[in-house]
Amino acid sequence: MMTQPGCPKCWIGVANRDRFCENCGRSLVANNTHIISHTEPNPAPNAYGVKRKLSTRAIAIIAIVSACLVIGLAVGVFFLFGSSNVSNEPENTLFQNGLLAVRRDGRWGFIDVTGDFVINPQFDHAYNFSENGLAVVRSGDRWGFIDAEGKYTINPQFDDAKQFASNGLAPVLSGERWGYIDINGDFAINPQFDNAWSFSRNGIARVQVGDRWGFIDIDGNFIVNPQFDDAGGFGENGLARVQVDGKWGFINQDGSFAVTPQYSDTHNFTDNGLVAVQLGARWGFIDEEGTFVINPQFDNVGSFSGNGLAPARSGNRWGYIDIRGDFVINPQFDNAWMFGDDNLAAVRLGENWGFIDAEGTFVVNPQYSDIGAFRNGFAYFVDNDRIGYLNINGEVAIPAQFESFFTHIVWAGSFFDDGFAIVRAGGKYGIIDQSGRYVVNPQFDGIYGFFW
Repeated sequence: MMTQPGCPKCWIGVANRDRFCENCGRSLVANNTHIISHTEPNPAPNAYGVKRKLSTRAIAIIAIVSACLVIGLAVGVFFLFGSSNVSNEPENTLFQNGLLAVRRDGRWGFIDVTGDFVINPQFDHAYNFSENGLAVVRSGDRWGFIDAEGKYTINPQFDDAKQFASNGLAPVLSGERWGYIDINGDFAINPQFDNAWSFSRNGIARVQVGDRWGFIDIDGNFIVNPQFDDAGGFGENGLARVQVDGKWGFINQDGSFAVTPQYSDTHNFTDNGLVAVQLGARWGFIDEEGTFVINPQFDNVGSFSGNGLAPARSGNRWGYIDIRGDFVINPQFDNAWMFGDDNLAAVRLGENWGFIDAEGTFVVNPQYSDIGAFRNGFAYFVDNDRIGYLNINGEVAIPAQFESFFTHIVWAGSFFDDGFAIVRAGGKYGIIDQSGRYVVNPQFDGIYGFFW
């Protein structure tokens, strides 16, 4: 019963609002996307200017009942917590190690890119392979690890398990405590934590003892004692977002406060060294020393994109500000996303979504009930509860024909870096290429991250 969201590249568990995977460096907010756990409370409408997906694991029944009411919200997603400052990001491919976890008739197995089973359906649950060539699977109520041939390298014996990190350690639950095992299945760090995240590439992992969070090294020693109500991972600037007595601040890796907890909420630092913070009822931006660069004055904001613009709400309307806090695109939209790498941003007027450029000119007029950010040259759109795809010119490249569906994975509807997208038709999942042609016909009850 994995309770963490996973990185779309290496499938390592990631925490709420992490903007890049600490293990592989994959951006979790590329093109306005982000991963969110089912444990994070649902935001109020337009909170952070965000459209969020709901986890199908914890609330599948609620999702099904609510589908007709909130389909636009569930299919589209964007998150305004900042872009990754990790360069040379690894590819985000649908198939991991050439394999993909799928479910048929209640059992999980793994197919190749032709849709043929390489590992026959036999598991009660399965997650995609990690970079070390092992995948977490469940048989009965026990979790273990298999290789690419489907053979157990670590027999099912754990109450829960998460994928291996790059340091060769994986968090597992034994009884009521979490510890870390090596690739032989032996405990490198004995079970002692109430919760545990995977190690990041900086050799630090977040762990929970009681109701407090701290940080350990690869030997299991605390480098920052458990003392926080909540905690995020360390960014490339060496700062981690932490909560104390309901207020958020940032710490250094030695546990000292770089920014004293005083804010009701924060985003994460972006490449320009700024982070959005909420003080009272207003949002502004501070630098890494905690000094306000843009004073709290907005009703809501998103983080800055690479073009130096950030969404900001004044009253009931969204516009875009520069790093001085001045509106360069006046507030006029009912909702607004961050600009993506394509320098286009999705905005909503009334009930319909479209795309604008950095000048505020519509490239795609508002006409769709939902849209996704452009990724690999395509953006999905929803028309009459059917999903289709636009090309970078705003033209319909693949007509709306696929069923909408809920998912906890942020890449729902988007094309992965290997040129594939997961679609749903006739209640079954399949895979298309960028021409809209089926490479794997709809036949599965679920594809990793996409299932009822």
